[in-house]
Amino acid sequence: METVKVGFGEIINEMVEVGRANFPLLAVTMLAIVAGFSLLDMLSSNASNAINLVVTIFVQYQIVERMLADRVPSEPRKHRYGAMFIAGLLGGLATLVGFILLIVPGLFLLAAWSVTTPFIVIEDKSGTEALAASWRATAASRIPLMLVMLLGCALIGGGFAVLFLLPASPTRA
Repeated sequence: METVKVGFGEIINEMVEVGRANFPLLAVTMLAIVAGFSLLDMLSSNASNAINLVVTIFVQYQIVERMLADRVPSEPRKHRYGAMFIAGLLGGLATLVGFILLIVPGLFLLAAWSVTTPFIVIEDKSGTEALAASWRATAASRIPLMLVMLLGCALIGGGFAVLFLLPASPTRA
């Protein structure tokens, strides 16, 4: 796999195109996840954490496989859910430590490992192999990837800020 340098605009454009091409799948999945996780949380927050983890790994794998169907080999093969778990665990712990160390190292690691899942789904790599492949593949584009992630965090943070600033219900005088 050769390293290709991509810019901020190219990343955003590709994300928009992939989102547009897969909008029905993404919208239905997002609604189902929010509804299902909300229901589980109301029933039992302890049980919902374990169920959320399993569902998230399964759904993430399935969504990436469907979105990249033209790149997934057609021969029968095993789904690598264990690899997804290992990559998520190792990458997540390292990124958490990076965020504790003043945010920038965490963003760097998120950028470096941002294409781990496609390596598992398309190239059938183990969790650690996929992390290493993602590290190599993103080497030339980490700054633009970090900027995209910062933009995403700002949009999500702004959305939550708006939700918390809106009054819960109209007040009566």
